[in-house]
Amino acid sequence: MLAAVLVIAAVSGLLLLATPAITTSAQVFDENNQKVIKIGTLVTDSSAHQYRLQSMNIAVEDFNGAQSDYTLELVNLMINDPKYGALGPEKSARSGSAFADGFENYGITYYVGPMGSTDTASVKARLAEIEPENPTEDFAVISPASTSPALRDGTDSVFRMAVADSLQAVRLANLLQAEGKEHVVLVALNVLHGSERDVWSGGLEEAFTESFGADKIYDTVSMEINHNATHRPDADEYAGWADELNRAVSGLVEQNGADSVAVMVMSYAKDLRSLVDEVTKDASLAQNLGMVKWYGPDGIATHGEAYEGANAEVGRFLSSVEFTATQFAGEETAAGAQLRAQLLEGGVPRDDISNIYIYTSYDAMTLMANAIAERDRGGNTKTVKTLIYEIARGPSGVGVLGDYDFDEAGDINRPLSYKLWTVVLDSDGEPGWVDVAETYKICR
Repeated sequence: MLAAVLVIAAVSGLLLLATPAITTSAQVFDENNQKVIKIGTLVTDSSAHQYRLQSMNIAVEDFNGAQSDYTLELVNLMINDPKYGALGPEKSARSGSAFADGFENYGITYYVGPMGSTDTASVKARLAEIEPENPTEDFAVISPASTSPALRDGTDSVFRMAVADSLQAVRLANLLQAEGKEHVVLVALNVLHGSERDVWSGGLEEAFTESFGADKIYDTVSMEINHNATHRPDADEYAGWADELNRAVSGLVEQNGADSVAVMVMSYAKDLRSLVDEVTKDASLAQNLGMVKWYGPDGIATHGEAYEGANAEVGRFLSSVEFTATQFAGEETAAGAQLRAQLLEGGVPRDDISNIYIYTSYDAMTLMANAIAERDRGGNTKTVKTLIYEIARGPSGVGVLGDYDFDEAGDINRPLSYKLWTVVLDSDGEPGWVDVAETYKICR
């Protein structure tokens, strides 16, 4: 459902980009004679998306608090509202429907979001229809978290404040090779959006297979997930997939030894949780599958959903198999540390506070706001799309991520580092995500 418009004008003290003064062409004013610009947000009501929206709201506070003649408003378009097709076979088009609703009914042309690759693909498709029909409108979209290589084309007004998964696949392949893993059982996510393959996991699986070597992937367990608005685990066959995974892993371990075998789970955190929940219900499954190390991508890393809401054995199992996942990382900055402190104070759980896409969401909103302001200041002679490039490449393109830039396809191309995260148990036996480098520091 369309949430109420948020008008935020408090000062939180975290200023990252130089905010230009607005001096021209105010079309809509509020009661304080400030120009009003609306930015649509395309998120779901999941906890991960709401933490990112919380970060965007802080960016709005900072932007509005930096000057006195401009007010930025967010219009929250919840893309899993049933009116956008969240429950039917058209679910893969839901973000595009929300995007069209924002433009047609609210006149919004600037958006931060969506987060997922399938949803971003949906927006790109609708934008390709709407933009040519409205040549006088200025459109720009920044996705803070979509990473599928299939979205890299550079022909539209969509930017991604995230690194394409072709690089994450190489990082994962290099990690497994460095740790001596010669045989991998791949757990793949299939049929997520109606009859269509999930763009993110499918693209990442393909890129990983190419980078690691198809000959080293012994078997693929295909989890055909029946995702819906409530994601009912009982509607899916996790017990059967756990048995299938056990057969594949047991055969490899018997032939080659446990040290050379790995499990790679190309899914989201809640899918991993449901799978491991079934594993831990059977002692023999847990013993057999616990002999090898498990890995995963950024759809799992730093998400508390990987073990929250399940039996306590799920966290213990993930710790015992040293579950390790990759995630794009920015630079360590004072601004990032301050944002982290604000988010913790605002109730974001410690399990989720390190997720990089909370921070890309802040930078995406700040960059969009500054590009809009600069366009208005310049008398509308440049598009926001052009100004996003210019601001990112200039001295103002520094955010909580550090010094960032976009390549010709509109994807962030620096910083390009990846962190490794692993699940460990604290002194009370509670699971949590820890940076692998920090884990090593603790052990020394």
